[in-house]
Amino acid sequence: MPKQFYLLSGKPLIRYSLEILGQSARIDGIVVVYERNTEAQTRSIAEPFGKTVGLTMGGETRQDSVFKALALLAEIGEPDRVVIHDCVRPFFQTVLENVLSELSDHEAVIPTVEISDTLYHLGDDQGLSLPKREEYFRVQTPQGFHFPNIYTAHRKAQEENRHDFPDDGSLYAYYGGNLSLVKGSPLNMKITTPMDIPIAKAFLRLFSD
Repeated sequence: MPKQFYLLSGKPLIRYSLEILGQSARIDGIVVVYERNTEAQTRSIAEPFGKTVGLTMGGETRQDSVFKALALLAEIGEPDRVVIHDCVRPFFQTVLENVLSELSDHEAVIPTVEISDTLYHLGDDQGLSLPKREEYFRVQTPQGFHFPNIYTAHRKAQEENRHDFPDDGSLYAYYGGNLSLVKGSPLNMKITTPMDIPIAKAFLRLFSD
């Protein structure tokens, strides 16, 4: 089963994202990307939300899927700004507002979380080094951008046949964009396997209390 349809307390993960985005007064429209063979299921969940302005089938990579969503937005009518989110992060309310607030003054806003664990780096020669953990961050979504800038960066990547960027912030920085890092949240967890669901349920109880 695609991760966006994992059930969390009886509700698919994608619905959590649609609800949070739909409730934000600063979000005007939502484009949803679906995987091959999931169009009908995705439409049945996404289209009832009034802010859903379009759906598009994803590409071979996450990067390609984002590009297709941006291209659809360009066809519909370019917004001034855009936030890009992985819907398998259902607890992003606070992070979303942090990103949107900073996006008024910055061209690209990336939420990050500090690393508390010790890091090892094993080189090609099997030599071990200890990076300074204060120089590294865990990156989250949603990530915010001025739309023309991120769309131009994605088009350049497509023209150069680059499809290997792990997230939109790294792609944007590669093509000369400036990133502003803002505070993410340890609660903004990414659900990647069914084993993550019990942890997510615990988080959900925490939010409900």
